[in-house]
Amino acid sequence: MSGGSRPVEAVEGMVVVKFKSPAPAVQVGLLHNSIGASPSGTIPEINWTAVKLPKGMTVEQGIEFYKNDPLVEDVVPNVIYKTFSTVPNDSFVSIQYGLRTINAFSAWDIEKGFSNKTTIAVIDTGVYGSHSDLYSKIDSNSSRFDSDGNRVNEFPSADICGHGTQVAGIVAAASNNNYGMSGVSWGSQILSLRVFENCVGADEVSISSAVVYAVQQAGYGRVVINLSAGYPPDPGCTGLASSYVNYAVSNGVPFIAAAGNNEIMECPAKLAGAIAVGAVDSSDNVPDFSGKGAELDLVAPGVDVFTTSSEGGFTGSATGTSFAAPHAAGAAALILSALPSATTQQVRDALEQSAKDILTAGKDNSSGWGRLDAYAALSYALGISSSQVTAPQAQAEVKITAFPNPFKPSEHTYLLLDVPIKFLPDDSFKLRIFNQEGELVRTLKSLSWDGKNDAGQKAASGIYIFLLENRTDRAKGKVVLIR
Repeated sequence: MSGGSRPVEAVEGMVVVKFKSPAPAVQVGLLHNSIGASPSGTIPEINWTAVKLPKGMTVEQGIEFYKNDPLVEDVVPNVIYKTFSTVPNDSFVSIQYGLRTINAFSAWDIEKGFSNKTTIAVIDTGVYGSHSDLYSKIDSNSSRFDSDGNRVNEFPSADICGHGTQVAGIVAAASNNNYGMSGVSWGSQILSLRVFENCVGADEVSISSAVVYAVQQAGYGRVVINLSAGYPPDPGCTGLASSYVNYAVSNGVPFIAAAGNNEIMECPAKLAGAIAVGAVDSSDNVPDFSGKGAELDLVAPGVDVFTTSSEGGFTGSATGTSFAAPHAAGAAALILSALPSATTQQVRDALEQSAKDILTAGKDNSSGWGRLDAYAALSYALGISSSQVTAPQAQAEVKITAFPNPFKPSEHTYLLLDVPIKFLPDDSFKLRIFNQEGELVRTLKSLSWDGKNDAGQKAASGIYIFLLENRTDRAKGKVVLIR
C-alpha cells in the first residue's frame, strides 16, 4: 500500500489549539464564545486545549478561524491514530523467534529487568489484565482516556481489540514462571493506558493525555513509552504530536514508536524525538510494508511474532511494526534497569550504535542503523565486552512436551513444542523427528511441525519421537499423530 493511499482522519467537530503564553483567560473565553465553541479539555503540561466547534462548523473552518487570531500559536485537527498490525487468526507459525533474533538470552545474562524498577507504558487498545502471563505485571494505575483528555482508572485493565495485549506480552510478559512466554524485560511493570474507544482508531488528544500521564509516573522507576499506532504525515506531523514527544523525552522518558505499515514513515515515529522501529522477519528480511525513510532508527522482529492474546492464550501470527516496537521498548527498559541514570540520548545511542547491520554498513532508509541486538545494546550502555559475561554451562538431556497431543493435522494445523527458553532456536538449533522404526522423517529449524515429512508428504498415523539439539543441550519427547 503506497503512502498516499491512507488519508489522515480526524475527529469531527473538534480542533486542538495552542495559545500563546501568556494568553489572558478572558480574551480566550471571548474568542471561543464569538463562534459558539467551547473548551472540552486541556493538557496544561504541553499547553494544548481541545475545543468543540459549534454545530455545522467543519474542522477546516475551525482551523481557519483560530489560526488567524493573534492569541493562537498553533491549531491542529484531533487526528485519528491507527494501529500498525496485521493479525490473521491462523495457527502458530513460529514460537518467539524474536527473542533469539534480538539476542535476548545473552542480554539476560547481564540484566533481566530486576536491578532497578522500570515501567513500560503501553499506550494502545488496552491490555487483557486477567491473562495468566500478564495479570501479575499490570500496574494498578492503568487507565483509559477519552477525546477530551479525561482519565478514568481501569484496573484490572481491559482490551477492546486485542492489539494492546499482544504488544504487552512482547515487552514484559511474566517470565521464568513455567508457563507461556517470556517478555523482553522480565522485571518491568506494564502500565496499560487505553486510548482506543473502539477498534477504528484513537484520537490525538487522548494519546497526548496518556503520554503526559505516563511521564508523571516517576514513582514507578524509570518509564519507557511504547506507542504502536500513528497516522500518515500530511505533509508532516502535528504540533501536538511534537509537543507530547518532546515532553516525554525532555523528562527522561524514551519514546518508542512503530514506524508504520504504509511503506513510508508515519507520525509520530517520524519525529526526531521518537525512536522509530521498523520490522524484520525471522530471516532479517525487511518486509515491504515496514515504514522506510531517513527518520527510521532501527528494526526488530515484526512478522509472525509469538505473543499473548486477549482471549487468554497465545498467538504466533502477530505481524506489523506494532510488534517490532515493543522489542525495542523492552530492550530500553533493560538498559534503564541496569543503568537507571542513563539519559534518553544514552538509551537511543545504545540501541542504535549496537544494532546489527543487515543491509548496508551504517544507517539506511530501510533498516535504520540495523536490527536490534539487546545484548549488544546493554553491553554498549554499560561499557562491557562479551568476554565479561559468563557463558551458560552445558546441562543434561531433558524431556519436553508437545501440544496438542494427540496431534490431528486436520484440526490443529501445527504441533507445537513447549520448551525451556534455552531451547528456543539459534543458529545451532536442530529439531529431528523420527518414526517408531527409527527412520528420520523431518529435520526442522523451528519448534513447530505440520505433520509432513521432508518431501512435503503427509506423515502416517503413529507414534513419533522428536529430538532437539543445540550446542550445549539435548531434549526429547514423543507425540501421537492421528490422521
